Amino acid sequence: MADNGETIIIDIDSIVDTDGAFEAIAEDSNANQVTTVINDQTGTDNPPGTEDTVLVSLTGPGSVVEGETTTDYTVSLDTAVPAGKSVTVNLSYTGTQPTAPITPVKPVWW
Repeated sequence: MADNGETIIIDIDSIVDTDGAFEAIAEDSNANQVTTVINDQTGTDNPPGTEDTVLVSLTGPGSVVEGETTTDYTVSLDTAVPAGKSVTVNLSYTGTQPTAPITPVKPVWW
């Protein structure tokens, strides 16, 4: 996922002096928030490393009886697709060529 430059903002939400350690306690109004930029870099991105790689998996039945409908094949990603982005996975088939035509394999997209 291209996630370089994410920002996280940490604020003091509340302070609880559970055991009355101080007569008074309050947040410092000049130092009560930190903004941090998260940079995605553990190595070079040319080429991207394993930390940048989303894995695509295909599962399905190991066999099917000729003439019967197979159970579903499932394509999945190990990371959610970011909002506003899309991914297309094109599928193909190989092996013993059937004598009757089969339905073309359609791309899968998120």
